[in-house]
Amino acid sequence: MVLKDRKTLSQDGLVVAVLTLDSETGRMLAAPEIISRGFVYMRDSEELIAETKALLVKETRKFEGTDRSDYANIKSNIRASLKSFLKSKTKRTPMIMPIIIEI
Repeated sequence: MVLKDRKTLSQDGLVVAVLTLDSETGRMLAAPEIISRGFVYMRDSEELIAETKALLVKETRKFEGTDRSDYANIKSNIRASLKSFLKSKTKRTPMIMPIIIEI
């Protein structure tokens, strides 16, 4: 598994999606942040990043009000949605790491 992850990172890069959620309601408290390493150059891909953030907002809203223990499901859903979206836009499948910060 480690070798597969390293191969993915070297070929397609990494996308980190950081979401800040209210710990009681599950609502987003801030716009999502996207961090890209080895995938796309952020300054040259502003439209792609904006579309990715909009997709994150849409996918996260589906889970508003759910139990915090459901965060594994939220992360899995985000990972699948972003993988499909980014592959359709760039023909690359970066490793996707969703991070949820509760406040």
